[in-house]
Amino acid sequence: MLRRTQWSTPEMMLNYQGRRLEDICRHAYESVPFYRDRLEPLFRRGKLDLRAWRETPIFTRVDVETHGDAMRALVVPLKAARESEGRTSGTTGPSLHFVQSEAAILISQCHYERTLEAHQIDRTGHLAHIRLEPPGTADYPEGREDIGWNLDRPSARISMLSIQESIAEQAEWLARRKPTYLTTYPSTAGALARHVETSGASLRFAGVLTVGESVDAATREDVKRVFGCNIIDNYGATEIGYIAFQCPVGDGYHVCSEFALVELLDKDGNDAAEGQPGRVVLTPFYNFAMPFIRYEIGDFAIAANGPCPCGRTLPRLARILGRQRNIFTFPDGSQYSPWRWRIPFMPHLQAKQIQLVQTALDYIEIRYVPQHGAESPDAAAIEQIGRSVIHPMVLCRAVPVKEIPRLPSGKIEDCMSLVAPPARHRGF
Repeated sequence: MLRRTQWSTPEMMLNYQGRRLEDICRHAYESVPFYRDRLEPLFRRGKLDLRAWRETPIFTRVDVETHGDAMRALVVPLKAARESEGRTSGTTGPSLHFVQSEAAILISQCHYERTLEAHQIDRTGHLAHIRLEPPGTADYPEGREDIGWNLDRPSARISMLSIQESIAEQAEWLARRKPTYLTTYPSTAGALARHVETSGASLRFAGVLTVGESVDAATREDVKRVFGCNIIDNYGATEIGYIAFQCPVGDGYHVCSEFALVELLDKDGNDAAEGQPGRVVLTPFYNFAMPFIRYEIGDFAIAANGPCPCGRTLPRLARILGRQRNIFTFPDGSQYSPWRWRIPFMPHLQAKQIQLVQTALDYIEIRYVPQHGAESPDAAAIEQIGRSVIHPMVLCRAVPVKEIPRLPSGKIEDCMSLVAPPARHRGF
């Protein structure tokens, strides 16, 4: 179906989305306690009326954390299949617990398959996967081996390594595994490219598939120059699924409109003006186990205008102003992604928010917004955690602040390095 609908007329897509919205809204109104009052504007005349859509309140991650149990459906239709439990990584705060219908998971995976087809990825190829893995399951030096990284070729080889290993160890592991493709976060791909270039090593891929962060032009250039391939980016969220995929021909990203309604709204809740960033508000169609209706994910994006040269008629995003997590560099030259570093500090800080900021090679500030009446943290404990969890040569200090400022995109950066990466060596 997705092979056909990406070429559908806008009118056909709007009709399709209208039917899917009716299904999920009616189900949520009748079977999900959280939505009984919230969706009342859509049913005030006793019949579903989507013309009142903008009267439906928007909700955020905080609402999911607070009302998660009430968001679960009391009854799930058979067509949605079974339920699967899930959790987000917890890097931006407490880990978010959610439930998905297996139908939603499968359809999201089909969107990923469409991306692979659009970019002519060889699905028999060997994929290396450097992402967040359960502790002890994909550690250096061997990682973990498996098969089945795509639906089309279930025997295709996949090699997995935890992103918590150093950049140098990741590069050495990749050199031994010699995969055809790499999938990881953009910040990690960029750090790997710079490490390989400065070390004089050689590492090539047929493509680097990224997700989870916004991609800047410099990272794309580094990957192209060092690895000899392009970045192929997907936009998604753990609790939602795939939202948009990078166009193989034109600029920007095609929205997976068959899977979710994507709204870009200004601060007043109206459609964002042309060329201006808008808050990303999502309504996926197929998660009957735990519907997300008008969910503000915390990202900003800019819509693209006009037809795409690839011929696809799916709506486009010109830019996604999402979160970028920095790579931290230490005095011995080692580099690490800051995934999970915040979590060990949380029990020692009575904090509303925590942000790790590296201001020097050997110094990290644990900036936090104290809760009312919070006691000062144990400085020795903070220092010990830093040396044992982050790096033995680093000094960590807890620094109370009134607030943690937002980026221009509107998001809060949970981990940020102000230390310049190693100088790039450019060969002749």
